[in-house]
Amino acid sequence: MSFDTLLSSELIDRYTRAGYWGDRVITDYLDEWASRTPDKVAFVDSRRQVTFAELKQLSDRCALGLLELGVGPGDVVSFQVPNWIEWIVLHYAVSRIGAINNPLIPVYREREVGFMVGLAKSKVLVIPDSFRGFDYPAMYGGLDLPSVEHTLVIGDSSGGSWDEFMATPWEERRDPASLADYRPDPNEVTLLIFTSGTTDEPKGVMHTHNTMLAATAPLPERLGITGDTVFHMASTLAHLTGFLYGARLSVVNGGTCVLQDVWSNERFVELVAEHHITYTSAATPFLHDFISAPNLAVHDVASLTRFCCMGAPIPRAIVREAREKIPGLVVVGGWGQSDDALVTLGVPGDPDEKVIDTDGYPWPGMEIRTVDLEGAPVSAARAGHRHARGSRRRSARSRSGGGAARRNHPH
Repeated sequence: MSFDTLLSSELIDRYTRAGYWGDRVITDYLDEWASRTPDKVAFVDSRRQVTFAELKQLSDRCALGLLELGVGPGDVVSFQVPNWIEWIVLHYAVSRIGAINNPLIPVYREREVGFMVGLAKSKVLVIPDSFRGFDYPAMYGGLDLPSVEHTLVIGDSSGGSWDEFMATPWEERRDPASLADYRPDPNEVTLLIFTSGTTDEPKGVMHTHNTMLAATAPLPERLGITGDTVFHMASTLAHLTGFLYGARLSVVNGGTCVLQDVWSNERFVELVAEHHITYTSAATPFLHDFISAPNLAVHDVASLTRFCCMGAPIPRAIVREAREKIPGLVVVGGWGQSDDALVTLGVPGDPDEKVIDTDGYPWPGMEIRTVDLEGAPVSAARAGHRHARGSRRRSARSRSGGGAARRNHPH
């Protein structure tokens, strides 16, 4: 499949000179931390954990295996996998060889995945044998997907399974040093992610290595993230929130990330206490669930100091209750979309009216305006269509306003 974008040499030069885009890709960070802190835990899921050294070894093996299966730069690998370490391994392997990640949300069914995988012309598909009682191989067995040459099933004990694939010492068949030859250009497409949007068919959004790294680069300074930060992600990694701030943010900063595959507020409380989680990003209802958990009072959750709420307004009562129950917790709001990741985000120390009534400040590298139906700028007191462009996208597209006018026009 050809991935034509609106990316031009002028845009590359503009955002490179401005410092938003550089010459790094996500696997550069993995290599760095695997060398500097090889024994540090990189990811924890509901079944196991891996160190940075183990993650590099597993993802490199996977990358070599994908090459042996005929996957190369520009080929699409689709994976409908829960928040498991297998998802992480696959993502870094696909990125390593310049192929294109196409993560699919686990709740998607025949109509969605048939369209998405068909449009992407995916060469390899990775799915679980079962998750939350659903039979994924049976679903895909009923679909006509002629581009898919290999399907790897996690948890399947029969031939051709993911476990068999990963148990194969591909590094003995292909020189691991050859992976360096596949390092992609940071301005090449690395992600094809689908969003339902407002049309009948899902829209495929393309991102480059640089646009994805630009979406995480300002977070350490704005939110106080360091290598000691312990991250958490319960949103699906196949959503851009999970993709950026679950699968990648911790690796960029050398921290540990705890993955939660099935949401339970009681389990989240336990995870915070067990792993001393300090940071999470999620939709606002997750915050309400957290502070309403019946076991909150019997666990020490004081380590959690950052909760980034996205996707819905933050009611004043929830902010007040969160501060009363966890005095050190800072709640900030943000807004974004699959097309351009974060567009706005608050900062610690914002007064309540900023947290409640706005979506924060424009993200570095993003330009924002709100216009009326004729395209004329409108004031902060009026609702309108929001336009956004910048270092995380190749073109501007209008988004209709709704709800509170001030929330539609970030300060």
